[in-house]
Amino acid sequence: MKKTATAILVAASFVFAGAAFATNDIQKEYNANFADAKGNCKTCHVDGKAKKGEANLNAYGKEVAAATKDKKIGWTKLKAAPAPKP
Repeated sequence: MKKTATAILVAASFVFAGAAFATNDIQKEYNANFADAKGNCKTCHVDGKAKKGEANLNAYGKEVAAATKDKKIGWTKLKAAPAPKP
């Protein structure tokens, strides 16, 4: 019983860690493609970080989603996000 519970916890930790790295990878890709811009969570999401099961994408995030095919973002199809309002 303990071995099964441990295996489930280990597998779950990999799933959650993978989701966090995907976000950081996307931010790194954004910053590499748009050198003058500094991307963060609010670049694509309304409230910064999305809640589990929700994307909460802003207008730019929807453009990024539309430019995504087979989990690859077509950065050449996009412009940098507009600068945030002060």
